[in-house]
Parts: sequence; C-alpha cells; structure tokens
Amino acid sequence: MTVPSTPGAEATCLAFVSGKGGVGKTFLVANMGRAIATSRKTILIDLDLQNQGLSGLLSSYLADDVVNAADDIIFATGAESDKTLIRIAGNLWFIPAFSPSAPRGSFANTLQVGDLAMKLRERVEYLRTKYGAEVVILDCHGGLDNISFGAFIYSDVTFVVTEVDKVTFNGTLELMDFYFESAVAQSEQSREAGQPCQKSAGEHTSIQSIARQFEENKLYFLVNRVRYRLDSKILRKTLEDELFKNFGHLRKMLCGLAFLPSDTLAARSFSDYPFYLELLPESILSQKIFQICREVPGGNFQLRQPSMLSLYNVFERKSDKFLDRYIGSPDEDRSNRVFSYTAWSHILLFVFIGALLFVTSHNTVAAKAVSADFNPESNPLTAVATFFLGILFFYFAMFDRQVSSFYRDQMRYEVRLFRRTRRYADPLFAVNFLRLFFLRIITMLWAIMFYISAITYVGVSVVFIGMAVFK
Repeated sequence: MTVPSTPGAEATCLAFVSGKGGVGKTFLVANMGRAIATSRKTILIDLDLQNQGLSGLLSSYLADDVVNAADDIIFATGAESDKTLIRIAGNLWFIPAFSPSAPRGSFANTLQVGDLAMKLRERVEYLRTKYGAEVVILDCHGGLDNISFGAFIYSDVTFVVTEVDKVTFNGTLELMDFYFESAVAQSEQSREAGQPCQKSAGEHTSIQSIARQFEENKLYFLVNRVRYRLDSKILRKTLEDELFKNFGHLRKMLCGLAFLPSDTLAARSFSDYPFYLELLPESILSQKIFQICREVPGGNFQLRQPSMLSLYNVFERKSDKFLDRYIGSPDEDRSNRVFSYTAWSHILLFVFIGALLFVTSHNTVAAKAVSADFNPESNPLTAVATFFLGILFFYFAMFDRQVSSFYRDQMRYEVRLFRRTRRYADPLFAVNFLRLFFLRIITMLWAIMFYISAITYVGVSVVFIGMAVFK
C-alpha cells in the first residue's frame, strides 16, 4: 500500500534527540506523530539503529518488504526504492530501522556527519515527492552519535527530550557540547578540503563564525516526567540560565521549552498500546502534547472525542495559559490529596468524638441511653458489633501507621536535603516542615489510639461473646 501523493506539499522535518536513553523520547515521538497526523500526512522514521525503540513499539504493524531506515535512508545508494511504507492509522505512516525480513547487522557509527545530513535531505525530499509527506519525524538514538547530529543539522526543529534530575540534564548538556564540537569539526574539515565557508574575505574560520552558523538550527526542549508541583516561572528561568551559562549561543537557537507531567497511565500504556493520546486525550499530558503540536509545526490538531466525553470542553479542557503554568503530576497531586484527606478527616473525627463525649457527659439522659444501648454485658448483639468495630479500628490503625510513615519519610527527606545542600531556612521551608511534623504527630497518635481501641474492643467483645455462648 502506498500513500497518495500530494504534489507541491512542503515537508516539515522534526528530529527528536536526547542525551541518554530512557527519558521517554520514543513515547513522545509516537504520540506527537499521532497528533500531527490528525490533519497532516506524517511519516515516522526510526533512526535509532542501535536500539530500534520505535520499531519495537510499533512491531505489531511491521511487514516484510517495506522501506527501512538502514537500507533506504542511511546506507541508500541513491536508487529509488519500490518498497512500501507501513501505514499505522489514517495519515500516519512508519519506516522502521531495519527490514523485518532482513537480519540486523552490527551498526558502526563511522558515517561522516556531512554525508549523513546530505543523505537525509535527499531521502526525505524523495519521500515528500513520492508519498506527499507533509511532516517527517525522525526518532534518533538516545545518546551521542553522528546520525542524530546529521538529523539535527537537517531538521527544521530539533526536540531535545530531557528530565529535571541532574544526571539526565547533565547528559543533555553533554549532547549540546557534542553538537557544538561536531559543528566546529565539520567546518574545519570543509575548510581543509577547500570548500567555501560563510565568512568575509580574508577572515579565518573561528569559533564565533561556527557558532553563528550553528545558531541557525532551532531547538525545542521537552522536560519530561515532571513529578512535583513547582513554580513554572522559576523552573523555566533556572533551566534557561543553566543552558545559557554553558552555551550562550542557545539563546538564539531556543524556540520553545515545555514541561510534561509524569503520568502513571502513560507509562503503563507504553507496553500496552503505543498511542496514549487515543486512550486519554483529555489528560493534561495529552493536552500539553497537542499544545506543542500547535506551536510546531503549527495547525489545529485534535482527536475526535467520543460521545461520552461530550462535556470535555466544559469540565476538563485546559487553557494554553494553564498548560504553560502547570508543572507537576496529576498522580502526585492525587496522592498528596489522599494523604491530606486522611489526616484532616481524622482530626475532624477527633473533634466530633470530643464534642459527643462533652454532650453526653453533661446530659444524664443521653449518657444513660448511650451506656444502655452499647453495653456488651447486657446485649450480646452489641458484643458482636463491638467486635467488628474493633476490627475496623485495627484497619484504621494500620492505615494511619502507613500514612504516618509517609509524612515521616517526607520529613527525613526535607531535613536531610536541608543539611546537605546547606540552604537557608526560609519561611517556606519552615512552614512546610511544621505542616509535615503536625500531620506526622496527628496520624501517629491516631494510629496508637486506634490500636488501643481495637485491642480493647476485640478483647472485651470476645470475653462477653464467650460468656454468652457457654452460659
């Protein structure tokens, strides 16, 4: 099956790179490709000849005798191929790293960067002409290799996928350093070969002139799997300052920076179904992906909503301003809310019981009624109810103990982080620590009280039930 051609369509080439593997690059490639394909003919190309992550993700769609990146793009001889593309869905098409019917030979990263960039340009233009591709997305190797640099040189926009942690972000800085050094080396090779350089007459090739050529490439940073609620402006400024401090020329190259939340269901869908967008298009992660696609390459991209989601625009759709500002994880927010609900509901329960005891202690009639109805000695059914109430209290005690340990670990983390980073004890840290300490004490006390109540109720009920049975 071939893609119907659209003569004159201009292709937009997007490359996805990362300083290391495991940052969610292939997940974003697949889902952004699926989003763009809702209105444009899109081809995904797996250029990661070492890991073939995208080929593995879309393995259920593979077929024999298809166009593949190794034979028909990277090592192509220039001859036109009669092979077909793999159709995934609608306007979305795919080129795997290797042909499924051919053995995967060892890949040596010895290809010249200039040759790779020219070859990518030639083959992508061929795909545009033959198949009418409007957008071509290149999934490159997660790390330092010449193919990813060639894709960076050729593509219109390069998406750099990273994470907030220092290890991954340091890998991103290494990737930028590798690209810059490769650009310098490529320019030096061109100068030694006698090829013209972009410089004024009599001027020698310098780092500054190379940087000016390097700045023509556009970079869009995707900070993936953000978990904790942070201030968007502060985090954005911190990352930009770190990037610009190491590479000043990135000021001109940076065309966007987005924060994508960590999502448990998205991680689970990676092994179950390749397109998370189709499963939960209303999630914040999906909405952020669509927002990025509206910026690059531009257009209106949206999956058709099922009838059951007819109220999506009213209750779940977020504005672009909210998506830009939101940095965190819905999973993390829900988890924190559950723990907070547990702690504060126990506090309110404590107040309620205290008020009830106060009322009964000052009302003789109410006190007598309560003591008569809930006396296990005079009423065997009350003994049974007391037994199950003790079991319920035991469950509450175990739950409170787990919640208390959560706040304990949070306190340990904050205190030890404070000691090791030697940061100043600002008011925000003090308020957060006092909040954790208070909730830790409350939940721990409730666990102790529930344990004592559970042992007492179960013990008393067992005694009176036994007395009633053997009476």
